[in-house]
Amino acid sequence: MVKRSMLDRSALLFNISCLIILAIAGINYFAPGKGHSILFIVNLLVPFLIFSFFLFVFYWVFRRRKFLVVINVIALVFWYFFMGPYYMIPTSKSVATNDGIKIFTINAHSFRGKYWNPRYFFAPRFNDLIKKENPNIICLQEFDEGSNIQFIKDTYDYRYIFEGSTFIKKMPLSIYSKYPIISSGSINFTDTSNGVIYVDLKINSDTLRVYNIHLQSLKVRPGSFKREVPTSLLARLGGSFANQLEQVKILKEHQSKSPYKCIISGDFNTTQYSGAFRIASKGMKDSFIEKGNGYGTTYNFKFLPFRIDFILADKDIEIIDHRNYNIEVSDHYPVMATFKLN
Repeated sequence: MVKRSMLDRSALLFNISCLIILAIAGINYFAPGKGHSILFIVNLLVPFLIFSFFLFVFYWVFRRRKFLVVINVIALVFWYFFMGPYYMIPTSKSVATNDGIKIFTINAHSFRGKYWNPRYFFAPRFNDLIKKENPNIICLQEFDEGSNIQFIKDTYDYRYIFEGSTFIKKMPLSIYSKYPIISSGSINFTDTSNGVIYVDLKINSDTLRVYNIHLQSLKVRPGSFKREVPTSLLARLGGSFANQLEQVKILKEHQSKSPYKCIISGDFNTTQYSGAFRIASKGMKDSFIEKGNGYGTTYNFKFLPFRIDFILADKDIEIIDHRNYNIEVSDHYPVMATFKLN
């Protein structure tokens, strides 16, 4: 009886801690503060929390603690309906089709794989992939033109490539299109090599604006937690999340002035449970939520499936398909969505 009582007390303490962390994550999601804050980091823990709440429901049912069962069910309901699902149950709602407009995105990481190993070069594998899928629009982050992707050279007549200026170097961003580019530009964030580019594409009688974004990098790779002092790592992460918040506000302000329907695509460097993502996705559809299935993993992280690369479309754009690709060409996985302009 003593052991059972101690187990219940330990479970209750852990359960309360998880509820507090979820509350903080909810505040960060719906009313994110300004400035440097390590509290933003708790939003990365949401998938762990969801898994924990499911376990708590079963445990407290077994222990016949109805009140605690209800509390954990409420936490799960809050997560699912207000912060969004983490896993999409496979259905037939997403159908592969040659109709529609395909947009493809990946942080290429110079095609050096998960650990940026100079011994490996996955550009030929990437070339085979996009040749097979043949997207209409390709958004690439950290892509070196010297990678010599032959299919891109042969197929895409229209392109916009941005690497900063002579004085300010940026991590490269590029958009390749089968549709004419009638205008293009960049959004430059201060004190960072990250940024945003955009193009306005003439598609039949319509015009579409496509943003290719690369929000503030977290600079966390598999193994970082072992190599770095925890306080230094947490401080840097807190600063990165705060920067992402400000960057996405600049992006949305720019988008609000667009005369055209918009798609935002690229590497957000944050999950769907962050305040930055909530702001970015306001008034837009998430292609994974609309037509995806499974975890939608886009980042090769050893602890848990992470979705940090997104394709968002205006509400008036019909999303008809979403694809994730479990293929190693980078430390990110490719994403492609198919849509129609209504």
